[in-house]
Formats: sequence, structure tokens, C-alpha cells
Amino acid sequence: MVLGRRLALVPLALAVTLSCAEPPRRRVQYPPQHAATYGQPPPQYGPPPQYGPPPQYGPPPQYGPPPQYGPPPHAPPSPAPAPAPPVQAPPPPLPPPVQVPPPKPAPAPTTPSAPHPPPPPKIPPPATAPPKPPPAAQPSPAQAAAAKRWAKQVALGTEFGGAGEVCARFVGPITLSVLRGTTQQLTPLVEVVSALDAELRTAGSSLTLLPDGNTSASIEVYYVPLAEFASIGQAKGFPVYPGNHGYFWTQWTSQHRIYKAYVLLARDKLFGGALRHFTFEEITQSLGLSNDSPEFADSVFYAKGSSGGNAQTLSVLDRRLLRFHYRHVQPGFGPAAYTAAFDAHFWTTP
Repeated sequence: MVLGRRLALVPLALAVTLSCAEPPRRRVQYPPQHAATYGQPPPQYGPPPQYGPPPQYGPPPQYGPPPQYGPPPHAPPSPAPAPAPPVQAPPPPLPPPVQVPPPKPAPAPTTPSAPHPPPPPKIPPPATAPPKPPPAAQPSPAQAAAAKRWAKQVALGTEFGGAGEVCARFVGPITLSVLRGTTQQLTPLVEVVSALDAELRTAGSSLTLLPDGNTSASIEVYYVPLAEFASIGQAKGFPVYPGNHGYFWTQWTSQHRIYKAYVLLARDKLFGGALRHFTFEEITQSLGLSNDSPEFADSVFYAKGSSGGNAQTLSVLDRRLLRFHYRHVQPGFGPAAYTAAFDAHFWTTP
């Protein structure tokens, strides 16, 4: 019994000594049958047991399609975010304080002075006058006598009406309007009005073309068939003498101031140069130079026997006579007064 107790203490002392040299290990517990068999070979075991083949399993089960589920329940709407507070605009700056000027001292009483004279009126610059025609060459005595005879034939009296040898003309601005006519017929009329207006403006008058159909015009022009001359004259209150493809009639006051004139041109008889000639002649004669003369063939007033002339524009003498008539001749002049004015001014009229 004493020996057995010593043997039991040897492993314990060894264990204590080893524990001081290395870290502790897990203690192995051996089975009791090996506790007193150190140094003997291990026991022999038989062959390992044989197992049969692994069990056979059938095919895996078949599963149907997964179940269908409805749409997920709608979540309750989240509350709307609270609106942001409005941005407060900064208050406008205060206006600067109003500076009140100090009151002005009352002016000292003064003795009234004499009123100042008004400034002199401003004199407007003179209007630009139309260019003056070149001075006429001094005629020979024979030419001067023929021109004087021609002017008295044209200006004194009328071709129709038996008014006697007396001068008549418009006073002031003159207007003209076409009551009936076509564009082709109006072409020479525009040239006639322009030429006559240029001469009249140098004498203080004018001739203005108004829109068609204006019965208030000083001169009414009608381009109508010859057969309608009589009806127009009857409607306007003047006689029409037959045998004229161009015709005019003037109406004046008791002082021989013309206030209305009518010009008739036969559009079914006059064409081309003849229409242009009669337009110049009849409208110029309606201004107060009412008669024809056999003196100068280049004049729009020329007529001799069966020849009525064919002038297509105003001649130099025609222009001078028109300027003289409206500058130096007064309505109602008879032969004596006209002759005196002619001798004094005809050849010097610009």
C-alpha cells in the first residue's frame, strides 16, 4: 500500500515541474484500461465494419408555380410638407427728408417804372420768287406794231357773246378740275396746267389742278363727244355755238372779274397733236385772253380762215402776254386803258 502511494506521487511532481517551464496544457485523460500498460504495444482491432450501398431516393418532388399575390397594399399618403414661410422683402428705404427752403424775404417796394416798348416785329424773309424769264430783245418798229395789234385782238372782247372791247380775267388763285375724261386725254392737260401756272405765279396768281369731279373749281373741263356739248351748256346755263371741236365759256361779274369758266373738248374728234393744241388754246383763252388772231402762226391763239393753227405749246409772245395781262391789266380795261398799259409795260414786263 505504501509503494503504490509513492508511484502515484511521481507523475504529480513531474507535472508540477513541467508547469513551471511552459504554459499549461489540456490534461489528457486516458481510458482506464491503459493506465498501467505503459511500454506495451496497443491492442489490435479488427477490420472496419462494411456498410451497404447508400439508399436510393426517388426524383425530387415537383412543385407548382408560386402563388400569385395581389398588389401590395397602398401605404397611406405621407402628409404634404408644410409650406415654407414666405420670404419677407426688406422694407423700402425711407425717403430722404424734404428740405424746406427758408422763406424768401419780401421784396422791397419799388417805384413803378415806365413800361418797356414791345420788341419790333420780326420781318419774315422774302419768299423765293420763281426764276425771271430772260429780258425780251427790243423788236423792230414793224414787229412792235404787229405785237401790239395782236395783243389787242386777243385780249379785248370775247370770241362769242358780244361783250364789246373790254378786258376780263380772274382775280386771285385759280383752280381747275376735270369733270369727265380719261387718263390718255388728261396727259396733255397736266402739261398745260403746269405751263400756265409757271407764268401766272410771276404775276401774283396761280393755277392749281384739283381732283377730278370737283364742281367748285374755277374752271371745269369736259372731254365728251361733240354731240354732248349742247346738253352740257344747257345744264350749266350757257349757249353752245356749233362747228367747234373745242369750246369755252366764261362767266364774270359786272366788274368783268371772271369767277367761272367751262371748257369742252370733243374726244371723238380730237386726237394726238390736235387734242394737245386745243387743250392749250381753250384753257388759256378761258383765263381772259378770249380771242383768236391771224398775226403769228406759232401762237396758240392763231386762226386764219379755215386754219385754226396747230401750236403744241405757248410761244414766247404768248407767255409774255399772259404775264402782262395778269400783272398790268385790270378787269374792265377798254381800248384806251389797255393801249396805255401796253405801251408802258409790255416789253419791260419780266
